[in-house]
Amino acid sequence: IVPALVYNKNKYRIGYGGGYYDNFLKNNTFLASIGICFDEFIVDFKEDYYDENVNIVITEKNIY
Repeated sequence: IVPALVYNKNKYRIGYGGGYYDNFLKNNTFLASIGICFDEFIVDFKEDYYDENVNIVITEKNIY
C-alpha cells in the first residue's frame, strides 16, 4: 500500500516530495502496488517524468 496526498485517474500520486516511493516502485516492479483513498482525493494533475504510478487505486466508489 503506497501512501499519497492525492492520486489521479492514471494512478499517479503526489506525496511529500522526497521521491522515496517513486524510487521504490521503479526498483521493485515485481511487487503489486496499491493506492487507497477516498474518491474526493482523485484529482487532475500533470505527472512529472520521474513519477512512477501504482498498479491499482481503490476508492469507496471506483477502482482505477
